[in-house]
Amino acid sequence: MIDEYLSDDGPEVRINFCRIMAFNYLIGNYDAHGKNYSIIHDKQMRFAPFYDLLSTQVYPALTPKFAMAVGDTYRAEKVKIHSLEKFAKTMNFRLSFLHKIIEETLTALGSQLAPLLGKHEKQYGKSAVYDELYEKIQEKMRSMKKIQ
Repeated sequence: MIDEYLSDDGPEVRINFCRIMAFNYLIGNYDAHGKNYSIIHDKQMRFAPFYDLLSTQVYPALTPKFAMAVGDTYRAEKVKIHSLEKFAKTMNFRLSFLHKIIEETLTALGSQLAPLLGKHEKQYGKSAVYDELYEKIQEKMRSMKKIQ
């Protein structure tokens, strides 16, 4: 889809798609599915801003299975290097380039997670879900670092 409809911006769109894949993995957004990605049709077709970005992993009633595979892997705990290799190939990137994108996402998320949760807690009050969310995201970040 990217190369067919968004060829003028294809490489940048693929980079952003990889970033959002990494972000969704790290926050545990198991509900990231195809209908969460849209194309804006104006003078030129372009990817719409990403939306519906939330952590579903802290809600036990929701499935712990990704709606879209990472490579060919749907379960977060089964995402390994082979999953990233296949995803990189699908995105037309070298694995080393995908690692770079993931590392950038890890760094950005790592620097923003605690301040954002703190701000949210200050604005909306204390909630056990904040602590659980923080721990689960930290766990995913450690897991992704091991995979790389």
